[in-house]
Amino acid sequence: MLWSHADEANRIAQIFVVISNFFTFFVRKFGLMLTELKQKAKSTILIVWLALCLVAIPSILLSQNGLQISARLIIKKGELQGSKISIYKNGNLERQMPVSSKGVLELTLDYDCDYIFSFEKEGYISKKIAIDTRIPDKLKESFDKVTAFDVELFKQSENEVKEYKNPVARIQFSSQISDFVFDTDYSLRVQQEIAQANKDLVEERKKQESLDLAKRKRKNDNNF
Repeated sequence: MLWSHADEANRIAQIFVVISNFFTFFVRKFGLMLTELKQKAKSTILIVWLALCLVAIPSILLSQNGLQISARLIIKKGELQGSKISIYKNGNLERQMPVSSKGVLELTLDYDCDYIFSFEKEGYISKKIAIDTRIPDKLKESFDKVTAFDVELFKQSENEVKEYKNPVARIQFSSQISDFVFDTDYSLRVQQEIAQANKDLVEERKKQESLDLAKRKRKNDNNF
């Protein structure tokens, strides 16, 4: 069979159309693949960036803002309602606040300051906790530990003082373990002072009772 020039031209044109369509399809497919890869790459970069932020931000906040504390108030044989906390900074009252339903207080304290936390509730013996936030300058940017402690309040009684004059405990930085700890020597000394104050209170009450008894006896003798 012989092909005319017109048939050959049509055949070449059809082949060209098929090749052109295939090339167009391939270019579009390849473009879509590149777009998806770019989007996935952007998403991956964003996820990694967010993850790094979540890891870095808390550490930065902890180290730059100050000492993180978490205090829990426990009312023995009672409820937290009506309790309050007074916070003194360098001898001045900074704030007073009620206690939450869980009794937990979380705060950030400035470095290089003396704080006193006074835990109070009517009908209970108040307690104070002293916190010395001084820390070596080289550790201020990296220190990220939380200092936590519990405070228990007990009901007042005739044989105990109603309020302790000095803080019952003191927290300060220990260079030996690079952390804030209770000053055990101070706590022992305060416990001895409290025991002596309670003993003096009992003796004073007994002395007053003896005086009152003698006074009543003299009054009764005079009536006769």
